[in-house]
Amino acid sequence: MSLELCLEDLSPLIRPEQLVLIGEVHGTVEFPSLVGMLTERAAEGGQPIIVGLEVPMNDDLLGPVRGPFWQRRADYQDGRSSTAMAELINHLGSLARSGAEVDVVAMDGPWVAPGSPVPLELLEHVERPRDETMALNMLSRVGRWRNALVVVLAGSEHTVVGPGRVSTGGEAWTLGANGPGATAVAAADGLPEGASWADDVGADGRNGYLNIGVAHASPPFSSSD
Repeated sequence: MSLELCLEDLSPLIRPEQLVLIGEVHGTVEFPSLVGMLTERAAEGGQPIIVGLEVPMNDDLLGPVRGPFWQRRADYQDGRSSTAMAELINHLGSLARSGAEVDVVAMDGPWVAPGSPVPLELLEHVERPRDETMALNMLSRVGRWRNALVVVLAGSEHTVVGPGRVSTGGEAWTLGANGPGATAVAAADGLPEGASWADDVGADGRNGYLNIGVAHASPPFSSSD
């Protein structure tokens, strides 16, 4: 029920030229599901939407096969290549193929396997700060539709302005001190379930919060093959 509450609370933001930054805890079922629901709601209303995801820019999101980023060794599984994220990408691709004005941006820096040489054409992206790379990759695509809604899903440390302070409880699949696995997520500190935001930025650098309710860990996509 909490995701439905979040969707209803966020629905007023489904409008042209709106930017929504959602800061997540990587490795949950709920955050990718919410973005999928938000995208579907926008598509049903004929609102063009561009979705930015914290996955490598050299990954073919609309291809039939997930790339090497999705097959990383267990000790690199930080939640960004979860089963829920793969399902979100498949859902967004399905919406786009059905004729909806949905664009998906792999906005993070390129994935290069540890110990592998960096291709020259990717070198400048590897050396650039990640937040700058993500911003540049999004800016290169936001002009596709002048009246687009732009939604970004990224780790909460990358979304210092915008709806998305993480407020939840339960578990997420993350890369912690004890290695990868389902990890407890801090509870919501009494905040009501749903979403709330304001025009002014708060002291924490964000405009609001999302409380998705109890989170459930989504294991790596590679382990679900």
